[in-house]
Amino acid sequence: MNQKIIKGAGIILCEAVVLFVVLQLLPKGFGTELLLAFGTLLLVLVPWAMERLFHCEISLLLYLFCLAYALGPMLGHSCGWYYMGFHWDKVLHTFGGIAFAVLGLFLFERFVQNDRKNRVMTAAFGLCFSVAISVFWEFIEFAMDELWALEMQTDWRLADGTLDIGLHDTMWDMILESLGAFVTVALYSLQPESSRLIRPLPQKE
Repeated sequence: MNQKIIKGAGIILCEAVVLFVVLQLLPKGFGTELLLAFGTLLLVLVPWAMERLFHCEISLLLYLFCLAYALGPMLGHSCGWYYMGFHWDKVLHTFGGIAFAVLGLFLFERFVQNDRKNRVMTAAFGLCFSVAISVFWEFIEFAMDELWALEMQTDWRLADGTLDIGLHDTMWDMILESLGAFVTVALYSLQPESSRLIRPLPQKE
C-alpha cells in the first residue's frame, strides 16, 4: 500500500480518537483535560506540516511513531493513563527523547551540514537538542505547578516518610529522555545514509 495512503489513514484514525475523547469530555465542562484534547487535534498534524514546511519525507515508521506520541499526553491526562500504574509518563518521556533527537539530527544535517561527513558533530547536536527540550519541558512543568498547582511534577515519598516535592520525578524524566536520545544518536552513527528517518526531497527546478 502507498505510504501516503497509510500516513493519511493514520492521521484520520488519530483525529477520530481525539474527537471521541472530546465528545466524552464535553458533558464534564471545560477544563484542562478538554483543552489538551483540543490541542491534540493540532499536534496530530505536526508530522504532516513538517514534511511540507521542510520539504522532506518522514519514514513511515517514524511518522506513525510521531502520531502515537502526539496522542500520548491526551491519553495520559484526559483519559487518566497517568494514574493506571504502568508509568505512562515515563514511557512518554523516553519517546520524547527519541523524537526530539531525530528532529535535532535532521535540523543539523539540513541547515548546518548536508553530507553526513562529520557524524560526531551531528550526533552531538541531536543529543544536546533533545536534552535541551527535556530541560525546557521541566521548566514548563515547574511553572505550571507553581502558578496553577497542577501537580505535573509528582511528589515521591522517601524512605524516611518525607516528600521530595517532585525532585525524583523530574530527575527520572530527564534521565529517561536523555537515555532515549542517546540510543537514537548511537543508532544514527552506525546506520548508512540510505536509512535516514527524515529524507530531504530534491529541490524543484
